[in-house]
Amino acid sequence: MSLVSNAWGIFGAAIGPSIILSLFWKRFNIYGAIAGIVAGTAADICWMIFLTGSTGIYELAPAFVIGMIAAAAGILVTPQNFFHWSSWVLLAGAFISCKFFKANPIWVILAGGLIGLLIY
Repeated sequence: MSLVSNAWGIFGAAIGPSIILSLFWKRFNIYGAIAGIVAGTAADICWMIFLTGSTGIYELAPAFVIGMIAAAAGILVTPQNFFHWSSWVLLAGAFISCKFFKANPIWVILAGGLIGLLIY
């Protein structure tokens, strides 16, 4: 397949399960997202390298299912009412940045997401 098809396959397998579960499951959390993204990406790359030629199946389908299962497992192994203290720090930092420093909210959200990944 072409480079563009492979890129969309990896993108769909990595991000798709997290988007769907975040919309329809109240208990969705960052651990499920990370598990789904890592497992979906790894499954897509492995399927693309080793099994696409022999099976003829586009790698997005099996990698999406594997990413969905891994995301659900990541959600189920964390406590139900788990809310890390760093989330409050990020929320306060975003509010202060927008209110007092007149920062662009998009940059605050991007920086907060990066800091959140580093803290977790």
